[in-house]
Amino acid sequence: MRLLIKEFYALSELQSAWEMADHDVQYLLLTGDLKLTIMVHGVHLTSRLPGWGYRYGKIARTYSGILDLKIPDADYVLRHGQVSICKFDMPNGDKGQLVDVDQKVLVRREDLLVTHDQRENIEHNILKLHAPASEASSSDFEYSWDYRRIEYAGETFTFGPKQARVVQLLHRAHIEGDPWRTGQQLLDHAGSSADRVRDLFKSQSAWTKLIVSDGRGLYRLAIPTCSNTPEPMDLRSANPRAAAG
Repeated sequence: MRLLIKEFYALSELQSAWEMADHDVQYLLLTGDLKLTIMVHGVHLTSRLPGWGYRYGKIARTYSGILDLKIPDADYVLRHGQVSICKFDMPNGDKGQLVDVDQKVLVRREDLLVTHDQRENIEHNILKLHAPASEASSSDFEYSWDYRRIEYAGETFTFGPKQARVVQLLHRAHIEGDPWRTGQQLLDHAGSSADRVRDLFKSQSAWTKLIVSDGRGLYRLAIPTCSNTPEPMDLRSANPRAAAG
Protein backbone atom coordinates (compact mmCIF):
# COMPACT_ATOMS: atom_id res chain seq x y z
CA MET A 1 0.00 0.00 0.00
CA ARG A 2 1.58 3.27 -1.17
CA LEU A 3 1.02 6.31 1.07
CA LEU A 4 1.41 10.01 0.37
CA ILE A 5 4.22 11.81 2.17
CA LYS A 6 2.35 13.83 4.80
CA GLU A 7 3.12 15.64 8.03
CA PHE A 8 1.00 13.11 9.93
CA TYR A 9 -1.13 10.02 9.26
CA ALA A 10 -4.16 8.38 10.80
CA LEU A 11 -3.01 5.41 12.86
CA SER A 12 -5.55 3.26 11.03
CA GLU A 13 -4.03 3.93 7.59
CA LEU A 14 -0.53 3.07 8.79
CA GLN A 15 -1.76 -0.10 10.48
CA SER A 16 -3.29 -1.12 7.16
CA ALA A 17 -0.10 -0.30 5.24
CA TRP A 18 2.08 -2.09 7.80
CA GLU A 19 -0.39 -4.99 8.24
CA MET A 20 0.06 -4.48 11.98
CA ALA A 21 -2.35 -5.74 14.63
CA ASP A 22 -3.39 -3.69 17.67
CA HIS A 23 -1.28 -5.74 20.07
CA ASP A 24 1.85 -4.91 18.06
CA VAL A 25 0.98 -1.19 18.13
CA GLN A 26 0.56 -1.46 21.91
CA TYR A 27 3.94 -3.17 22.19
CA LEU A 28 5.69 -0.41 20.22
CA LEU A 29 3.90 2.18 22.31
CA LEU A 30 4.87 0.64 25.65
CA THR A 31 8.51 0.15 24.60
CA GLY A 32 8.77 3.81 23.60
CA ASP A 33 9.35 3.07 19.90
CA LEU A 34 6.06 4.70 18.85
CA LYS A 35 4.41 7.88 20.09
CA LEU A 36 0.77 8.59 19.26
CA THR A 37 -0.44 12.10 18.58
CA ILE A 38 -3.71 14.04 18.32
CA MET A 39 -4.70 17.31 16.63
CA VAL A 40 -6.39 20.00 18.73
CA HIS A 41 -7.89 23.36 17.83
CA GLY A 42 -8.18 26.35 20.14
CA VAL A 43 -7.25 24.51 23.34
CA HIS A 44 -6.43 26.76 26.31
CA LEU A 45 -3.38 25.27 28.02
CA THR A 46 -0.26 26.13 29.99
CA SER A 47 3.27 25.21 28.95
CA ARG A 48 6.78 26.62 28.69
CA LEU A 49 6.60 27.25 24.95
CA PRO A 50 9.56 28.59 22.93
CA GLY A 51 9.70 32.37 22.85
CA TRP A 52 7.31 32.84 25.75
CA GLY A 53 9.82 33.44 28.54
CA TYR A 54 10.13 31.83 31.93
CA ARG A 55 9.99 34.71 34.38
CA TYR A 56 6.54 33.87 35.66
CA GLY A 57 6.74 30.13 35.11
CA LYS A 58 4.27 28.46 32.83
CA ILE A 59 2.25 30.69 30.56
CA ALA A 60 -1.33 30.14 29.40
CA ARG A 61 -2.15 30.42 25.73
CA THR A 62 -4.61 29.18 23.14
CA TYR A 63 -2.98 26.41 21.14
CA SER A 64 -3.88 24.71 17.87
CA GLY A 65 -1.73 21.89 16.51
CA ILE A 66 -0.46 18.48 17.46
CA LEU A 67 -0.05 17.14 20.99
CA ASP A 68 1.59 13.87 21.94
CA LEU A 69 -0.35 11.51 24.17
CA LYS A 70 1.24 10.17 27.31
CA ILE A 71 1.82 6.42 27.13
CA PRO A 72 -0.87 5.40 29.68
CA ASP A 73 -3.48 7.55 27.90
CA ALA A 74 -2.58 6.24 24.44
CA ASP A 75 -2.65 2.68 25.72
CA TYR A 76 -6.08 3.26 27.29
CA VAL A 77 -7.50 4.53 23.97
CA LEU A 78 -6.19 1.46 22.16
CA ARG A 79 -7.75 -0.85 24.73
CA HIS A 80 -11.06 0.91 25.43
CA GLY A 81 -11.72 3.13 22.39
CA GLN A 82 -11.57 6.56 24.05
CA VAL A 83 -10.20 8.50 27.00
CA SER A 84 -10.66 11.98 28.51
CA ILE A 85 -7.39 13.75 29.30
CA CYS A 86 -6.06 17.09 30.50
CA LYS A 87 -2.26 16.57 30.29
CA PHE A 88 -0.13 16.19 27.17
CA ASP A 89 3.42 16.11 25.88
CA MET A 90 4.19 19.18 23.78
CA PRO A 91 5.99 18.94 20.40
CA ASN A 92 9.02 20.73 21.89
CA GLY A 93 9.39 18.05 24.58
CA ASP A 94 7.80 20.12 27.35
CA LYS A 95 4.75 19.15 29.40
CA GLY A 96 1.42 20.87 28.89
CA GLN A 97 -1.97 20.76 30.53
CA LEU A 98 -5.35 22.40 30.18
CA VAL A 99 -5.83 25.60 32.15
CA ASP A 100 -9.17 24.22 33.35
CA VAL A 101 -8.33 20.60 34.17
CA ASP A 102 -12.03 19.82 34.64
CA GLN A 103 -12.61 20.62 30.97
CA LYS A 104 -10.94 17.52 29.53
CA VAL A 105 -10.30 16.66 25.88
CA LEU A 106 -12.07 13.54 24.64
CA VAL A 107 -9.72 11.40 22.52
CA ARG A 108 -11.26 8.61 20.44
CA ARG A 109 -9.60 5.79 18.57
CA GLU A 110 -10.23 7.49 15.23
CA ASP A 111 -8.44 10.64 16.47
CA LEU A 112 -5.08 8.89 16.86
CA LEU A 113 -2.34 10.18 14.56
CA VAL A 114 1.27 9.25 13.80
CA THR A 115 3.73 11.94 12.70
CA HIS A 116 5.97 11.51 9.68
CA ASP A 117 9.07 11.20 11.88
CA GLN A 118 7.42 8.42 13.86
CA ARG A 119 6.47 6.64 10.63
CA GLU A 120 10.06 6.92 9.40
CA ASN A 121 11.36 5.48 12.67
CA ILE A 122 9.06 2.44 12.52
CA GLU A 123 9.65 1.73 8.84
CA HIS A 124 13.43 2.23 8.90
CA ASN A 125 14.40 0.92 12.34
CA ILE A 126 11.66 -1.54 13.32
CA LEU A 127 10.09 -2.97 10.16
CA LYS A 128 13.25 -2.46 8.06
CA LEU A 129 11.13 -1.54 5.04
CA HIS A 130 13.69 0.92 3.72
CA ALA A 131 16.94 -0.67 4.76
CA PRO A 132 19.90 0.85 2.88
CA ALA A 133 21.36 -1.17 0.05
CA SER A 134 23.94 -3.65 1.26
CA GLU A 135 26.64 -2.09 -0.90
CA ALA A 136 26.13 1.37 0.63
CA SER A 137 28.98 2.28 2.97
CA SER A 138 31.00 5.22 4.20
CA SER A 139 33.18 5.03 1.09
CA ASP A 140 30.08 5.81 -0.99
CA PHE A 141 29.68 9.20 0.71
CA GLU A 142 31.31 11.93 -1.38
CA TYR A 143 30.95 15.63 -0.68
CA SER A 144 31.99 18.99 -2.08
CA TRP A 145 34.08 21.39 0.00
CA ASP A 146 30.96 23.24 1.21
CA TYR A 147 28.73 20.13 1.52
CA ARG A 148 26.22 21.59 -0.94
CA ARG A 149 26.74 18.65 -3.28
CA ILE A 150 26.57 15.13 -1.88
CA GLU A 151 26.82 11.79 -3.65
CA TYR A 152 25.71 8.77 -1.69
CA ALA A 153 24.50 5.28 -2.63
CA GLY A 154 24.15 6.16 -6.30
CA GLU A 155 22.21 9.41 -5.74
CA THR A 156 23.23 13.06 -5.99
CA PHE A 157 21.87 15.63 -3.54
CA THR A 158 22.14 19.39 -4.00
CA PHE A 159 21.52 21.50 -0.89
CA GLY A 160 21.18 25.14 0.07
CA PRO A 161 23.67 26.72 2.53
CA LYS A 162 21.69 26.01 5.71
CA GLN A 163 20.84 22.48 4.63
CA ALA A 164 24.51 21.92 3.83
CA ARG A 165 25.56 23.03 7.32
CA VAL A 166 23.27 20.36 8.79
CA VAL A 167 24.87 17.69 6.62
CA GLN A 168 28.33 18.96 7.56
CA LEU A 169 27.58 18.68 11.28
CA LEU A 170 26.15 15.19 10.89
CA HIS A 171 29.14 14.08 8.84
CA ARG A 172 31.51 15.39 11.50
CA ALA A 173 29.48 13.52 14.14
CA HIS A 174 29.69 10.33 12.06
CA ILE A 175 33.47 10.59 11.78
CA GLU A 176 33.76 11.17 15.52
CA GLY A 177 31.81 7.97 16.18
CA ASP A 178 28.87 9.73 17.86
CA PRO A 179 26.49 10.09 14.89
CA TRP A 180 23.22 11.23 16.53
CA ARG A 181 22.34 14.91 16.98
CA THR A 182 19.13 16.53 18.16
CA GLY A 183 17.00 18.44 15.71
CA GLN A 184 17.52 21.63 17.73
CA GLN A 185 21.31 21.24 17.58
CA LEU A 186 21.12 20.92 13.80
CA LEU A 187 18.82 23.91 13.37
CA ASP A 188 20.95 26.07 15.66
CA HIS A 189 24.13 25.09 13.81
CA ALA A 190 22.50 25.90 10.48
CA GLY A 191 21.22 29.26 11.73
CA SER A 192 17.72 28.26 10.66
CA SER A 193 14.47 29.68 12.05
CA ALA A 194 12.58 26.52 11.04
CA ASP A 195 10.75 24.68 13.82
CA ARG A 196 11.74 21.23 12.58
CA VAL A 197 14.49 19.63 10.52
CA ARG A 198 11.81 18.37 8.14
CA ASP A 199 10.72 21.98 7.49
CA LEU A 200 14.29 23.01 6.66
CA PHE A 201 14.55 20.19 4.10
CA LYS A 202 11.02 20.48 2.66
CA SER A 203 12.44 21.49 -0.73
CA GLN A 204 14.36 18.19 -0.88
CA SER A 205 11.93 15.30 -1.33
CA ALA A 206 14.69 12.67 -1.08
CA TRP A 207 16.53 14.04 1.96
CA THR A 208 15.42 11.13 4.17
CA LYS A 209 17.56 8.83 2.02
CA LEU A 210 20.60 10.69 3.34
CA ILE A 211 19.46 11.69 6.84
CA VAL A 212 17.52 9.32 9.08
CA SER A 213 15.55 10.03 12.25
CA ASP A 214 14.89 7.86 15.27
CA GLY A 215 11.39 9.34 15.42
CA ARG A 216 12.12 10.98 18.76
CA GLY A 217 14.03 14.07 17.72
CA LEU A 218 17.45 12.61 16.92
CA TYR A 219 19.08 12.53 13.48
CA ARG A 220 22.14 10.99 11.83
CA LEU A 221 23.48 10.33 8.35
CA ALA A 222 22.26 7.15 6.69
CA ILE A 223 25.88 5.98 6.41
CA PRO A 224 26.30 2.61 8.19
CA THR A 225 28.18 3.07 11.45
CA CYS A 226 30.88 0.76 12.73
CA SER A 227 34.05 1.27 14.75
CA ASN A 228 36.44 0.48 11.91
CA THR A 229 34.67 2.47 9.20
CA PRO A 230 37.30 4.28 7.09
CA GLU A 231 37.05 8.03 6.63
CA PRO A 232 35.03 8.64 3.45
CA MET A 233 36.50 9.92 0.22
CA ASP A 234 35.65 13.56 -0.50
CA LEU A 235 35.75 16.05 -3.33
CA ARG A 236 37.33 18.96 -1.42
CA SER A 237 40.84 18.45 -2.81
CA ALA A 238 39.59 19.79 -6.13
CA ASN A 239 38.92 23.18 -4.51
CA PRO A 240 41.84 25.17 -3.07
CA ARG A 241 39.58 26.72 -0.43
CA ALA A 242 39.37 23.31 1.24
CA ALA A 243 42.96 23.59 2.41
CA ALA A 244 42.16 26.84 4.21
CA GLY A 245 39.50 25.06 6.32
